[in-house]
Amino acid sequence: MTEFLSCIDRAQSEVGCPALRAASHYHEVMLRMWMEREKAMDINVFNLSFKEGTALEQFRQMAVNSVFHYAVDHKLHEKTVHLTCLNINRLLYNRLVDHEPSSRDARVLTHDLFACIVITSLRNAIKNDESFEKSELFRIDPDHVWRSTKYLVQVVQDRSVARINQIEAECLSVLDVPSNPPLAPEFIDRYLGVGGWPEYTQQYRELSSYLVGLAVFANTYSTPLRGVPNSKLAAAALVLAIKVINTDFNNTKYEFWPQRLAHYTRLTMDDLKPVIRGLANLLRNKPRWSSILESYYGKWSEYDWN
Repeated sequence: MTEFLSCIDRAQSEVGCPALRAASHYHEVMLRMWMEREKAMDINVFNLSFKEGTALEQFRQMAVNSVFHYAVDHKLHEKTVHLTCLNINRLLYNRLVDHEPSSRDARVLTHDLFACIVITSLRNAIKNDESFEKSELFRIDPDHVWRSTKYLVQVVQDRSVARINQIEAECLSVLDVPSNPPLAPEFIDRYLGVGGWPEYTQQYRELSSYLVGLAVFANTYSTPLRGVPNSKLAAAALVLAIKVINTDFNNTKYEFWPQRLAHYTRLTMDDLKPVIRGLANLLRNKPRWSSILESYYGKWSEYDWN
């Protein structure tokens, strides 16, 4: 936790609005917290028993942890990180992995399969990241991609690259199904792209991305937001960001935004209210996070965001 707070403090000292600059650091924040949690758990990821109900979820968290390591090292865009984590969820929680013994055509999560799920998820996501050199991505082998990730290096170093490529092809066939909910950053960009108040648009985008980042991190633990779909979380974060910013500027015209929200989601405000309340409570329950916002949006904590 000390590392997390010091990271926020450094973000505050940078040029620009400290509350919003903290948003650009949330991948590093999550990585630091993951490392602290990993040290506290002191477990070997490959010794978990799949007879325990939480085993697959712990593997998913370790996979996401690996992604955060790579994202920070290579400065990946937040959209790439979101898509990678979404891919991991889709590969782990379907018939590719035998998390229900009665499932047919499923398989036990072996070392090879676990490594390929993470590698394939990342490769698939990086295809959409224009800042990454694509030719380099497909020229290197999995061991080189994950040379800084201790869990996966020990897996791939003794395995045939051809075998890993074979499993990767199976993973790609699963990911070939179009994803229904939009990614959180993509949803926010799409929604704000139709116009509105241009002087506030960047603040809406940055604050809502910050809220989504905090919620994604919080969802690695047991919180009321756990299990909320990505698109629903993004919509709620955007509405809360608009309310916080507009209220602080004594602008009460945010009511028209939910109407425009209907162009991008079938969710109603009644659907979003519990998530909006959950996001606000998440901040209120973390005094340091709340104080960062309160320093720049002084009235935000005075309102009931139901």
